[in-house]
Amino acid sequence: MDDGQNKTSNYNGYTFNFNSNGSLTATVQSIATPGTWSKFTDSGREKLELHWMGGGIPVVLLEIEEDWIIKSNSNNLMVLADTSGSTGKVKELHLSRQ
Repeated sequence: MDDGQNKTSNYNGYTFNFNSNGSLTATVQSIATPGTWSKFTDSGREKLELHWMGGGIPVVLLEIEEDWIIKSNSNNLMVLADTSGSTGKVKELHLSRQ
């Protein structure tokens, strides 16, 4: 969700692999985009930061490159949220485990 708009279809076909060493790969149609992830606490809130590496990064991945507040985390679903400080625009990202 991005400011009330469901953008799930932008990520159809993507698989995100989070590795224990902090590396991350987003793959769609055999095209892999490498990145990194880190989990940390900021002002008492647990956060997850996503960062993509290299050139030619798809715009849909750049849209989720930020530090997200972890709203909830279970074995099957992680719900992340971000609010833009200047506009108050709210984004929510759901990552489900397969």
